[in-house]
Amino acid sequence: MEVLVVGLSLDWFADRHIGKDVWVVGSDASLSGFGPEFFVGRTVIGVNTVCRLVPVTYTVTKADWNHKTGWLDEQVAWRPDIPTVCSRHEQGIYAYPQVTTPGVTLFDHIDNPSHAFSAQAHIPTDGKLLVSQTTGGTALHLAALMGARTVFVIGMSGGTFGGRRNGDGYVSPGATPTSNGKTVEIGAEQMQAIADRLTGLYGCEFVSVLPWANLRLGGTRFESPFGRLN
Repeated sequence: MEVLVVGLSLDWFADRHIGKDVWVVGSDASLSGFGPEFFVGRTVIGVNTVCRLVPVTYTVTKADWNHKTGWLDEQVAWRPDIPTVCSRHEQGIYAYPQVTTPGVTLFDHIDNPSHAFSAQAHIPTDGKLLVSQTTGGTALHLAALMGARTVFVIGMSGGTFGGRRNGDGYVSPGATPTSNGKTVEIGAEQMQAIADRLTGLYGCEFVSVLPWANLRLGGTRFESPFGRLN
């Protein structure tokens, strides 16, 4: 097993999967439509604690608020074989402490602009990764940095399926049972702009994947601030 060391550079990840497909997996309720076996043999970047539900190749996180819960320490200790990529400061906010969990690969970043994030202004190209309202955006940036040809995105719709926001068994960092609704909405608004900007910078494509054959969604209602299906 290769040992990753904490450092300022993301060089280890740059072009690591050049020309290949990379899957970025979040936690929304559509994730429950994919069995863990679906992800076997694929290059998967799991967001936050998704690695507890499906097999992943890498984990990306911004860590938790003021490191109160210790979930990151527990996760790294549980799966030391999965490279965990984390913002140097908790939540990507300079005023918060620096992450000290052994065994993670820290990345440098700008100060998290949160809901004021602009894909044009806040996606760095100088050896840093972006931080925004959603950790999923950071995962998309890492996939692009890896040289992915196509980035397939699962579980980051910005809405609910059948009234549920998260996949079966998912527990958000900090042991809260569901993600904050407003946070998810803002993150979803940012996600398309992030994907468009990364396509311009790196030339990769982003494709969202759902576990149904068409937009009838097998009769499952999808609801979000942007509209409703079924």
